[in-house]
Amino acid sequence: MATEAAGASCEQSVLAVSYLDGSLGDERSEAFESHLSACEVCQRALSLGIEAGIQPDWLELARTGSSSSVLREPSAAEVAGVPVLPMRYRVQRRLGQGGMGVVWECYDEVVQRAVAVKVLRGTSATADEVRRFLQEATLLGRLNHRGIVRVIEVISAGGLPALVMELVRGPALSDFIRDRTLSDREAAAAVADLASALQHAHLQGVVHRDLKPSNILLGELLPGVNDGGSSEGSEARGLQGRQLLISDFGLARLSGDQTMTQAGQLLGTPSWMSPEQAAGNGAKVTAASDIYSLGVILYQMLTGRVPFMTDDPVTTLALVRFEPPAAPRMLQPGLSRDLESICLKCLSKDPRDRYGSAGALELDLRAFLAGRPVQARPPGLLLQLWRWSHRNPAVAILLSALMIFLGGFAIWAEFAARRERDLSRRANDAKLAVESKSRDIERQNEEIERQLTSAVELMEQLVLIMLSNGPQSNLPSPESNPDFYRRATQVYRNYLDHFAAGCELQPQHLSLAVRYVWLVQRSGADEIVDCWIRGIAECFEGMPEAVRLEPEQIAVEIRYMEVIADHRARRGDHGGAGDAWKRSAELHGQLLKDHNLGPSATQVKRSLMYVGYGNAAIEWMQARRYSDAANVLQLACAGQRELMSEVGWQPAEELRLLFWTVVQVDARVLSGDRGEAVRELLQSGLDRLNGHEWPEGPLKEEAARTRKGFEDRLQGL
Repeated sequence: MATEAAGASCEQSVLAVSYLDGSLGDERSEAFESHLSACEVCQRALSLGIEAGIQPDWLELARTGSSSSVLREPSAAEVAGVPVLPMRYRVQRRLGQGGMGVVWECYDEVVQRAVAVKVLRGTSATADEVRRFLQEATLLGRLNHRGIVRVIEVISAGGLPALVMELVRGPALSDFIRDRTLSDREAAAAVADLASALQHAHLQGVVHRDLKPSNILLGELLPGVNDGGSSEGSEARGLQGRQLLISDFGLARLSGDQTMTQAGQLLGTPSWMSPEQAAGNGAKVTAASDIYSLGVILYQMLTGRVPFMTDDPVTTLALVRFEPPAAPRMLQPGLSRDLESICLKCLSKDPRDRYGSAGALELDLRAFLAGRPVQARPPGLLLQLWRWSHRNPAVAILLSALMIFLGGFAIWAEFAARRERDLSRRANDAKLAVESKSRDIERQNEEIERQLTSAVELMEQLVLIMLSNGPQSNLPSPESNPDFYRRATQVYRNYLDHFAAGCELQPQHLSLAVRYVWLVQRSGADEIVDCWIRGIAECFEGMPEAVRLEPEQIAVEIRYMEVIADHRARRGDHGGAGDAWKRSAELHGQLLKDHNLGPSATQVKRSLMYVGYGNAAIEWMQARRYSDAANVLQLACAGQRELMSEVGWQPAEELRLLFWTVVQVDARVLSGDRGEAVRELLQSGLDRLNGHEWPEGPLKEEAARTRKGFEDRLQGL
């Protein structure tokens, strides 16, 4: 009998391991327990398993850092989406999920309380995923702060680790601040509390690396805070009296620990990443990166938006790394300057310019709330210039290189000229000397051509960059920097004199010739440009029709017409100036008709076309061509009204339309038309003027002057 017992077996004895590590599931566990009471073989297998210390694979991984076992197949419950937990935990509902885990609300039947259980996402996990999950448990175990979600224990859920944490029923901060902004004091107090919790984590060596509103939860009311009996909960109370808790340490790591991050790996959410995170430089991601993310959260609370967000994550990352954020007071003019300075200090591109610690940030926010001076201050002019050069290295280097190059080129040109004169004096010495001199001159001419081409290319790049970088990087005025205009016009003139002697232009030189004439007129230099204007006109006239209708050539011709209009107006030929402006408007219309430019570019071209017609009318008024002026203004006004109905009302555009209406009325009156149609035109303009609420400032003052002009003309009729 003893021999039979020793050799007895049971097919269900293999379930003992799964029963011990909790991966069997509730239903199969109950069936196995019923079978266990009647089967000595399974009882012996269970006892041996307990004595041998059977453990799940993840526990071996947590102890040794590696596991030789293969992760088990998912159970039927896991495939259905419900985690397999120890029997003491009853699953209630799913709370949400992150990049790596899913959080469930469960009820602990032993201690009789609700808890949150975070399990790995999916039905299987790699060793790296388990290691990162255990890393979160290890880091949370270091922390004990009322502003950080507390971990209670680590359990086995179907053979994989799971975190049992305190349950926070409040919504995420991202849900709370959606479509709303907070007051200065409410935002400062909330971020000060978060900074306190973050300082505790940093002192324990923990860097969060994924701080954002969706990872911050709203807890219950703090002790001693009365909710006033509101039935609307947190929506009615705001953040006052609510404890904010930082959660989801799935991407966190210990300071200086790079074992969980590969070089160049991007971890986090682009809009809340620090510049060093966006660059993929894990070695530079420190506590200062969390302070940057906290600054983004403060910015979002105050303005209702994050500093940088686009549809393309790559573009967002580039903006985070290189572009300065818009000042919060530009979006919320009533915002405190001190709080804006605190926010922008957190958002500094260089970690050294941010707060030295989250504790220092908390102290500055508490000082703001108490009405005391804060440490953060707006950057000075020199620091802004230094940061500008770092944000725009291409422009800064190009400008410096151009100044050095122009000085060197002037020296080289003088040297070359002297050398050429010296060679000319020796021309009659001998045939060999003449041939030698000719070769030298040829090489020098090639070098001069190369230098001229390089100089004009550098200048063209500089002008285009300045014209495309917005008002702060626009071309300087001739009064503020006459030396720039002198050097610029000389570069273009040297190039054109060499490659287009006698103003005989080729199509490839047209754009540069137009740019040269424009610079001369902009600088007000007393220089004759008629030769080049004739050369440009002859080049366009001799150009094949197919080439002339290309978008690039049409754009050059538009610029040329605008230059011609200015040139004629300066000489008193206002009729000719108006003709040039009309031709410019027609070319814009041709671009719109023949080429698909896209919605945004189409609106811009339409606006420029109407402006061209309006400018033509103004010049014709001075030339007493009143009928022509009235006709084109009728086109311009109708088009402008249609465009504004599509893009929405804009005060400046409305004033332009009303100004054209006044000029149209004057043109019709001066051409002898004082009929009822003119009165209706004035009345319609006055109705549009009175139909809008004008913003305070220069636009409102201009609107008042325009209204008086309409009323005076109505009375004059």
